[in-house]
Amino acid sequence: MMTRLEVKLLEKDKNDETLYSTKSLRIASDFSIKTPIVAYNNKLINSNENVASGTRGLNEIYCEISNKNRPLNKLVKDMTVKQAFERRIRAQKPKSNNSSQHEFDICIFECIIQRYPSDTIWQFILNRAHANSSIVPIPNIPLITDGINSDAKFQKYLKFISATLEYLRRYNGKPVMGAIPKLPYQYTNELILFYLKNEINAFYYDFAARNPITMEADLLDVFKLLVQERVLDNTFLYAYNVSAGRLSKKREAVTSKNIFSFGFGFDGLGKKHKRPKFDVGGIGLGPTPETEERKLRLFNRNDYGYYRVVGTERIADMYPKDNSCISWQKFLDSFSSKSKLQRCEALINNEQLAWEALNLRGVIKHMDLPEYLAEKKYVEKTHIQRIKRFKSGTCQKTLT
Repeated sequence: MMTRLEVKLLEKDKNDETLYSTKSLRIASDFSIKTPIVAYNNKLINSNENVASGTRGLNEIYCEISNKNRPLNKLVKDMTVKQAFERRIRAQKPKSNNSSQHEFDICIFECIIQRYPSDTIWQFILNRAHANSSIVPIPNIPLITDGINSDAKFQKYLKFISATLEYLRRYNGKPVMGAIPKLPYQYTNELILFYLKNEINAFYYDFAARNPITMEADLLDVFKLLVQERVLDNTFLYAYNVSAGRLSKKREAVTSKNIFSFGFGFDGLGKKHKRPKFDVGGIGLGPTPETEERKLRLFNRNDYGYYRVVGTERIADMYPKDNSCISWQKFLDSFSSKSKLQRCEALINNEQLAWEALNLRGVIKHMDLPEYLAEKKYVEKTHIQRIKRFKSGTCQKTLT
């Protein structure tokens, strides 16, 4: 029997105009964490760096598994391959001096496979997901789920997920997090109802490197069902593989849209892992030759802008002078190395998003949320309107 995640609604939009909310998450009688929350990528954090404890609580461990470089069965047959895989996981575990015992880990495996794996390989993967998670996510298999376009293919997937849950039930003490991949409308609903029937109340939604504004219609399908089933207030929803939005080479700053995930009802926010095909350079540095001037993007939690920075131009204006574990001097020194700058850029953005998630807990309790958003320079009126419209859309009754 699987342990159920205890989710309790603490606060919600006092005017009931948006889906912003604060919840507590607890596993059995253990400690609890609060939302909104941004997951940290601990691989970015050096042992001598201390992010603010108030922003911590959730860690995402991400590993891609594929046949690209070596056959997948090497994981279960070759000790060298197995050990290298497990080192990738350990590198993302929280450092003992930079975390507390009051944190949850979720280990999400992205399996880039075109056919369902053997029981032996899948059980190996599930064992590692369980061992490295507080809430155990069902691994993602996007190449398979992207191809589901018939009842027969969906039923095969559902049978596979059912067997996965049955295997995880053999363990004790950890709740399971259901995966919600991009599926046709009918199958998304059936999958969620299947999870609810199996008493799962934690989910991660795969944004596939898109943002909440782009995915509004698909998200509405999910949240409308959860509202109709009267389970949203007691469900933990994690935004996985989320993009901040497309960037402009001409504009100094654009709206960072990943932070809107909380307005669309999500409780936790993760980072983007994959680039859409049209996003050649990607967010941040991209494939920049060592001889080119350094380019980066920094999130400003005061105005929700995602700023373009070239070299050290105007860097003093963009650097978060308060509440950063990366010192000003370390940040400047990192411009000498592309890899060091990439790490600092990613960690600063991770940290600033986490600070804003912490701040939102107080905003939800005490302030008018549309008014708060309207004060942000890079939040447009249409963004606020869509967040409000999304909330009202979840309450509309389904046609019979």
